[in-house]
Amino acid sequence: MLSILPPLINLETTTVLKKLVEARSNLAELKGLSQTIPNQQVLINTLSLQEAKDSSEIENIITTNDEVFLLRPTYPITANLLRQRK
Repeated sequence: MLSILPPLINLETTTVLKKLVEARSNLAELKGLSQTIPNQQVLINTLSLQEAKDSSEIENIITTNDEVFLLRPTYPITANLLRQRK
């Protein structure tokens, strides 16, 4: 059974708020560093490939990161990814 939302406890504790500040700072740093990547689409594409690989494991299609990033049509996962891109 799912919990009642929103939770009945106070989430705005000192600990949570400190972690929030830290997370925001880390995200700002990541955003700044991402601006130094000449072709940001390369990074974005790798994230979608990784997600597709992980999703395929649910369907018992197991592959390695090397197979995914090589994008060889003979591998089941990459053949499916290439079809989806068309």
